[in-house]
Amino acid sequence: MIHQEIFGIAPEYSQKILKLFESLPEGTEVWLFGSRAKGNYREGSDIDLAFKGTEVDLGNRDEVLIKYDTLFLPWKLDIVIFAEVEDPSLRSHIDRVGILVFSK
Repeated sequence: MIHQEIFGIAPEYSQKILKLFESLPEGTEVWLFGSRAKGNYREGSDIDLAFKGTEVDLGNRDEVLIKYDTLFLPWKLDIVIFAEVEDPSLRSHIDRVGILVFSK
């Protein structure tokens, strides 16, 4: 099931953020993890996202981050490419608590 929101962020801002992912390659999933996925976030907590998919790469991540900067939102956006995450504990965390917020 895809959640159409990012926890702790007003729906209108969540939708602006989710719209940034429309340019990602087919087969890409975007997973929310960290404090916002666990529900223990604070007002200024960053937004942790993982891109999963065989075609998604750092160029796609950078493109999304550049577009995000034009929105002038107050939260820091951190994006990892899941396939490139070497830390087993981070991979496990994303798999355990991750919430699917976008799929193409």
